[in-house]
Amino acid sequence: MSGVSSTDQAFINRLTGIILANLENEYFGVDELAHSAGLSRSAIYHRLLAITEKSTTQFIREVRLQRAMEILQHEDITVSEVAYKVGFGSPAYFNTSFHEYFGYPPGEAKNRNIREVEGNNSIIAINGNDEAEKLVQIIPIRKIFHYTTGGFLALFFVYLFFNNLSFENFTILPGNRLKTEDKSIAVQLFKSLSSDQENQYFAEGVTRNILYNLIQISEIKVINSPVKELEGNTLNLNKMAGKLNVRFFLSGSVQKSGEQVLIMVQLTDISKNQIIWSEKFPRKLSDIFQIQSDIAKQVADQLQSVLSPQEKEQIEKIPTKNTEAYNLYLMGRFFWNRRSGYETDEGLKKSIEYFTKAIEIDPDYAQAWSGLADAYNFLAGGRHKPWQEQGEQVKAKHYALRALKIDKNSAEAHTSLGFILSYRDWKWEEALKELTLAIKLNPNYAFAHQILAQLFDITGDYKKAREEIDLALNLDPLNSIMHRISGDLYYN
Repeated sequence: MSGVSSTDQAFINRLTGIILANLENEYFGVDELAHSAGLSRSAIYHRLLAITEKSTTQFIREVRLQRAMEILQHEDITVSEVAYKVGFGSPAYFNTSFHEYFGYPPGEAKNRNIREVEGNNSIIAINGNDEAEKLVQIIPIRKIFHYTTGGFLALFFVYLFFNNLSFENFTILPGNRLKTEDKSIAVQLFKSLSSDQENQYFAEGVTRNILYNLIQISEIKVINSPVKELEGNTLNLNKMAGKLNVRFFLSGSVQKSGEQVLIMVQLTDISKNQIIWSEKFPRKLSDIFQIQSDIAKQVADQLQSVLSPQEKEQIEKIPTKNTEAYNLYLMGRFFWNRRSGYETDEGLKKSIEYFTKAIEIDPDYAQAWSGLADAYNFLAGGRHKPWQEQGEQVKAKHYALRALKIDKNSAEAHTSLGFILSYRDWKWEEALKELTLAIKLNPNYAFAHQILAQLFDITGDYKKAREEIDLALNLDPLNSIMHRISGDLYYN
């Protein structure tokens, strides 16, 4: 940052001062910084990226680490105490982050000179011991930088040569930009830490809603189904990442107690076997949608992805203000995801029961109406009689239209309607219009690609059918139904 303008430097100093004033608060993150600075998340993100080539989350973490360095060098306290003092809730994560940033573990900090920080064009130093009068000063190290650049580059290129690497693939340089194909993520089914085992439905619902928010982000490849039953060891994680063709893995846990909820998440870069982000969200149950939105946005920051206004609106949308209706909807999806798809299926019947109860409490709950449409669609799927005679399909269409009346930008409802127009009404041009719109609204929605593939199969366009089912499988490779449909298309 040796060439930054005085205005940019003042901006950096201002943000740094805010972070230092909230240093011990481990829950002080991107949203809190934006609120304190009186700016939007995106405004801070874009300006920081332009000045420092770092995301907001990276910037916050590095301010914490640089303050930790000063404490370690000048105060006689343990590494764990320093970790908590600079806002890291986990000493282990602090150790990993510190070593990654400075190049050596925090235990060696006392014997190092703070001016030896590798690769940074500036160091944030804190002047004075009075916490109420912290001043932020950027100490230029241009001279050190110029003296060491030649030697560093020589060693660097020797390293690349002997390890048969290219500059583009070298991924540990500060400010390194992720390539498009690296912006890929799978989400593990979050664990329920609540004493009541029935709250597993709540943990699963939170997982799927975070996943739903991530799917809205077009810059990121998101596996549509949560990964289940994965042991937390490196071997299994790498194996699963290879199978799914993703670089990042989001995992977490949920604890719900009365009107309080605690969600803990961590993001792992599988290519480096490193946790790159970890955070706790202790909030009121009424804030559940904001928590899920915050997690998705912070993951997007970590994956260096910028949200479009439409994506941001979808992620921040609050589908219902009634927590009881939300709980009933989660129960409906819990049983929906355990369906077999036949008229005797208890899972489908229970999902209909819970979706209906949610709508009775909040008639404007678009997701619950869409859930009803999906349930009746699949309930009719196991009936051995003409589609035109199936009352469930009539209901499904009514519910899909009702969902779209409430939320015209619901990719799920457009997909449900496209499904009905394909199989019940045989109005294939209208079905194509609905499914194309669904994919335009959400290119990452695997189910829309699946239904569109089936529509092309019906109309005899097998090439496009193969392209769409391949897209669906790329987004949801663990979905057995999509693999079966893929086999049918090969047969056809």
